[in-house]
Amino acid sequence: MPNDKGHGTINLLALAVSILILIRYTALGSVELVILAIAYMFGTFFLSPDMDINSTSYKRWGYLRIFWWPYKVFFRHRGYSHHIILGPFSRLANLALIVVPVMFFAGTYPPVEHMILFAGGVWGANTVHVVADGVQTRVLI
Repeated sequence: MPNDKGHGTINLLALAVSILILIRYTALGSVELVILAIAYMFGTFFLSPDMDINSTSYKRWGYLRIFWWPYKVFFRHRGYSHHIILGPFSRLANLALIVVPVMFFAGTYPPVEHMILFAGGVWGANTVHVVADGVQTRVLI
């Protein structure tokens, strides 16, 4: 399986190709594409499936990684955290436990469409990560 740098490189290449395809074949506007791209990069560098180990993604949270400690303890590496649906859902749910109270006290929420795009970007990054792990593992065996 690729290391952190390898996953970052693979994910960014996949993002570039995906953005080109989305520009060509969808009616998404620039705001939507930017939200997807930012969410995808956030999913790559901060919400990676490797949040269940002492990974670079986990360490990037700095002092806030305390909020991710239960996730790290609960999930076994390459188990549900690397599932195509359950993995990003579990990390987005954990992120919501952190962000929603802040938004509540701030009295502001993003539009639902933007939250869906954000979830889609994180899901896309997760999918590329998991596929890269699977391809690398199968090639080496």
